[in-house]
Amino acid sequence: MRGFYLKNIGGKTKEYVWEGLFLLIVFGAEMSLAAVQMFGHPPDEFARFEVVYFIFRHGYLPTGYEIEVQIGGYGGSYAFQPILTYIIQGYLMRFLNLFTGNIYILVLAARMVNCVFGVIMAHYVRKISVLLWDSRMLQWLFTCLVVFLPENIFIHSYINTDSMAAMGISVIIYAVLMGEKDDYGKKTAVTLSAGVSLVALSYYNAYAAILTALLAFIAHFVRSGEYRKMWRKMGFIILLVSAMSGWWFIRSGILYNGDILV
Repeated sequence: MRGFYLKNIGGKTKEYVWEGLFLLIVFGAEMSLAAVQMFGHPPDEFARFEVVYFIFRHGYLPTGYEIEVQIGGYGGSYAFQPILTYIIQGYLMRFLNLFTGNIYILVLAARMVNCVFGVIMAHYVRKISVLLWDSRMLQWLFTCLVVFLPENIFIHSYINTDSMAAMGISVIIYAVLMGEKDDYGKKTAVTLSAGVSLVALSYYNAYAAILTALLAFIAHFVRSGEYRKMWRKMGFIILLVSAMSGWWFIRSGILYNGDILV
């Protein structure tokens, strides 16, 4: 029986196989680091985990005023900031706790959420590379230089919201590049809205990416002079972003006397 070789696979299918292997390697690298590094050793992981652990224990979202999520010696809390990552991690831990109470497995599962974000980011970095270069060598060189940067692997290996922010930025960049090609068609507008929403629900420090996307979007239509189309598509994107991420800012406004950013 003949062996199975990549050279016997069709061109497009072969590329999918290589990309699948690439993403598995990325996941393996991030999970390996997540599995071996000491809990609380990465910057601020313990303070961030307090929010995750609160959700795990109580099953509902904390406010920033909860004593259990306050940062000892500093005051304040990561619960004041967008916590979508922590929500996913906290409820995943609650689910897994039905089968095991092993805290190592539960913490590793929480870290795995960030590893998955890293894989999604790697997928979009690869898609960005295809839009930027025709050469497969340059595509893979760019992809690997970005994805396997040690700091990038590290950021996706422990409990934080930076990981989701990086993923969201990669989605935004891809959508902006696609917008230049398809005039921000419906699919691209939805992708851009998802990227903006992910960044909005991740980390305030990443909000510059949202501003950059807005400027690139406006510049695209200013060049063509299609202002009516610009406002129509912008309204559609704003509607989607509001539906996907507005709940957090409404909640903050109610809890913190109208301060939606705290």
